[in-house]
Amino acid sequence: MSFQFPRKSYVANRSRDRVYALIDELKANTTGVQTATLDELSAALDALSDERSELMVEFVHEHNNAFGLIKGYHTLLGDIDTETLTPFQRDALDIIGKQIERLDDLLKDSYDLARVREGQLELTPARVRLAEVLAGVQTGSARIQKHWDALRFDIPGDLPDLWADPDRLAQAITLLVVKVAGSCPSDDAITVRAAATPGGVRVSVGGLDDNIETAQDAAQLGCCYTAFTLALHLVDCMGGAVTVEQTPAGERAFCFTLPAAPPG
Repeated sequence: MSFQFPRKSYVANRSRDRVYALIDELKANTTGVQTATLDELSAALDALSDERSELMVEFVHEHNNAFGLIKGYHTLLGDIDTETLTPFQRDALDIIGKQIERLDDLLKDSYDLARVREGQLELTPARVRLAEVLAGVQTGSARIQKHWDALRFDIPGDLPDLWADPDRLAQAITLLVVKVAGSCPSDDAITVRAAATPGGVRVSVGGLDDNIETAQDAAQLGCCYTAFTLALHLVDCMGGAVTVEQTPAGERAFCFTLPAAPPG
């Protein structure tokens, strides 16, 4: 028996799907010239969708080329003996390096976000142990490592397996951690918790400011808007929805529930 995500693409495709549905509805109640016109409209929408996808690919390709040159020059400058640089030059090189990291993250997030909205992001569901996903996040994500001292994990040993894409789940949790860190005035504890629920697993990323009451509030506060929007979409694609809630531990947190893995 095969299992699939409830949704393969996010709401950005719903408007387009609605247009196609309306065209089909109109065709069912028209004949002759009117039907031919609707067929032409449907074909035009197909062409527009293809052109938009091609534009996205070209956009990313051009930006990656330019960004690759910038990273290359920075690497060359970094090979210079720092003893020959002035304090101002060393500080400038350090600032450039940090901004390159931020731009790299932004480009990757923007590309993934565009693919989600186009329904082109491939997700592969599998049986997933959350503890193993988080272990990979800790060691493999530079974004997480920046907030390592503030991170706490509370994952029960008997937690049931999830049915999700492990890489995209790790990405979503990472982006939520980054958003919590960027939305709070201080680097207080950020706690990732999980608990079994009927038919699923409830995950929370806590440490939010008490003034944040909804995901929309969080999107408008602090930095990382693109990253946070991508996290919302990724969780949605895996059958969940990010909300802001008060956890039993008394902290304000991003929360979402994903389905448990099927038996077997």
